[in-house]
Amino acid sequence: MTWYYAVGQQQQGPVSEEQLQGLVKDGVVTGDTLVWREGMTNWQPYRSLNASTAAPSNPPIAVGPAPTGATTTSSIGLNEQQVLEREYRVEIGEGLDRGWKVFTGNAGVIIGVGLIWLALLTGIFFVSTIASLIPLVNVLSSLVTTFLNGPIMAGILFFFLRMVRGESGQLGDAFSGFGPRFLHLGLTSLVQGLINLALIMPGAITCGMLGLFSAAVLKGGRFPELSVAAIAALVVVGSITLILLLYVNLLWTFSLLLVLDKHYDFWPAMQLSRRMVNRRWWMTFVFLFVGGLVSGLGTLACFIGLFVTVPIFYGMYAHLFDANFRDLAPMRRE
Repeated sequence: MTWYYAVGQQQQGPVSEEQLQGLVKDGVVTGDTLVWREGMTNWQPYRSLNASTAAPSNPPIAVGPAPTGATTTSSIGLNEQQVLEREYRVEIGEGLDRGWKVFTGNAGVIIGVGLIWLALLTGIFFVSTIASLIPLVNVLSSLVTTFLNGPIMAGILFFFLRMVRGESGQLGDAFSGFGPRFLHLGLTSLVQGLINLALIMPGAITCGMLGLFSAAVLKGGRFPELSVAAIAALVVVGSITLILLLYVNLLWTFSLLLVLDKHYDFWPAMQLSRRMVNRRWWMTFVFLFVGGLVSGLGTLACFIGLFVTVPIFYGMYAHLFDANFRDLAPMRRE
């Protein structure tokens, strides 16, 4: 029996029944993956297959590409509401397992791409650091760096997403953020950065006012002594700011991949990500927190370990997106 399965907008296959079961075991084909074989009238999620579809009375003798009469994955992908109505899958163990398998199965290309990106990011950091020392230019430099962070991170995540889906990750995938979706990826990062700045402003104003007060007291020849109320205000404002930053930034977890993989514009992508994450915010936090711990463990191996633990984290991240948005219908672009 020969099967086809959908990865994003692309049809994959043919694969045998045994190969399909192997893909299921590896997590490439999940319950939500759309599959098709000769004899089926339409693509269906893998979990919906019943005995009659799994065992046809007249097995096909030679299966080619899906016929034009069958609905393709791009036309039967789920809409936003359908995606939001089903279970939001946040499985830490599954994510770790998938991240590890992605790394061990593609270690060479992952390390090679990692070295190239490390060199490029080091160069960008060096240039932005120099620019930050120049008055006025530092503001423009910060905006440009924030904007470029979107295409950079989206390309890295898409590189891992391809491998999570059982495809072959290529160097070009890691730079795909600098393609047609460059503007919206940059705007996604820039808007999020501006929102963060707005959240930081109350704390910055509070610190600024206390700083002016301290400077005035020092000018009068006395060492400033902050009252208990002033210290409490700093602690409260600082704590609220940190909590808001953590909460809001987690809402944008899926934004970049929605822009790059599903061709969303920046604002609809941010809104869909927010709606999904809000369903299980705490579990999303725990998932990414565990992934961050795994990533940080690389520093204990004299930095070299980062080429293992960081890819595992990105594999986890890409798996979380793929598990929930794989069959979301992409936005149509003329």
